[in-house]
Amino acid sequence: MKTVILLFVLFASAELFAQTNCRLTLNVDDINFTWDGNSQVVTGNISLRRGRRNNQCRYFRVGFSQGLAGNYNRRMFKGSDYLEYNIFRNSTTNTQLKTIADYSSFDENIFIFFFQNNQSTINTTFEARLPVPNDGRTFLAKGSYLDNITATATGVFSSTLSETDTFSITVNIPPEIDISLVNPGGSFDKNATSYVMDFGNLDQGESQAVDLKVRSNAGYTVEITSTNGGSMKHLSQAQFVNYQLEVNGGNQSFPGPGAPLVLGTASGVTPENGVNFNLNFEIGDPTNKAAGQYQDTITVTATSID
Repeated sequence: MKTVILLFVLFASAELFAQTNCRLTLNVDDINFTWDGNSQVVTGNISLRRGRRNNQCRYFRVGFSQGLAGNYNRRMFKGSDYLEYNIFRNSTTNTQLKTIADYSSFDENIFIFFFQNNQSTINTTFEARLPVPNDGRTFLAKGSYLDNITATATGVFSSTLSETDTFSITVNIPPEIDISLVNPGGSFDKNATSYVMDFGNLDQGESQAVDLKVRSNAGYTVEITSTNGGSMKHLSQAQFVNYQLEVNGGNQSFPGPGAPLVLGTASGVTPENGVNFNLNFEIGDPTNKAAGQYQDTITVTATSID
């Protein structure tokens, strides 16, 4: 008789343990933003599967860790560079999703209810947002940015019912390099990529200037070429009027017709208004030159080197 009672107690204890093991499987898809210089919203997918279908395995909530930022102002990182982003229950809330421990309002967790006994898997979603401007910036260093978030599904009525999954949030910012040709002192204008200087009647010592601005989110080299190697050519005759080029106040000479003159090479990210090169052109001596129109074409080439 004692042996029968002992076996009964062991059976009951095993059944009680089984009731607290829902055999949960939590899957949260990785989030990948596609960078195009605009604000981005991506829907994240969550799947919670239960292996047991009893009453203890019906009500769950999912919390989300702080990630690499260590707080709920979440960030993706590339070394010391970062992008701010955050995750939310849906498009109607601006309250960040938080851990189970930090939960204080309904919008801070994702709730999953198995209302039907025959349900084994429930799929739901959340929303990830990447704002632009990002921390006040619209021009950001190229490269791949990453954060890792751990999601935890926990029973609403029993914290012993728990399962986790870690997912990544990434965005890749491709190299971007632009030039702008504007009046001296002007601001960067991505659409201003040509500039005409009309000297009228050529007089020795006459000068005009333009600001060349280079904006890059990676290392760059900028160079210019002169069709005639530093002189203006008569449109119909083989006659030339030389000019002197100054770059940021220093005299420069073209190596020859069509040969590049390197203005600068740098690494890292430029300011949003670009790095400025002031180009000043001063006319040489036009004495004894044939009457008519003289012209030269300057070509600017900026190249990403990272």
